[in-house]
Amino acid sequence: MDFYIFRIQDLRHSFASLAINNGASLYEVQHLLGHSQAKTTSRYAHLGDDTLRKVSDNISNMISNASKRFLSTDIEKSVRWLGLDNN
Repeated sequence: MDFYIFRIQDLRHSFASLAINNGASLYEVQHLLGHSQAKTTSRYAHLGDDTLRKVSDNISNMISNASKRFLSTDIEKSVRWLGLDNN
C-alpha cells in the first residue's frame, strides 16, 4: 500500500499556481496567501508553459497593433505633406 504524505504547504503551492495560471496577479496571490513579500509568493506560484505562451502572444499582438496604428498614421501624414492625397 502506497501512502502519500500530504502537507498543507502542498495545498498552498497548488493554490498559488492555479491562481497565477488562471489570471490572478502575483500581487493578488501574495495577499491571498498572506505573504508580506512578493519574493516569497514567486516561490509558490509556478507558471505553466501555456500561460507564458499566452502572455507572450498577447504582448506580441499589442506591439503589432500599436506599430500598425503608428505606421498607418505616419504614412497618412506623409501622403498629405507630399500633396499626394488628391485633395
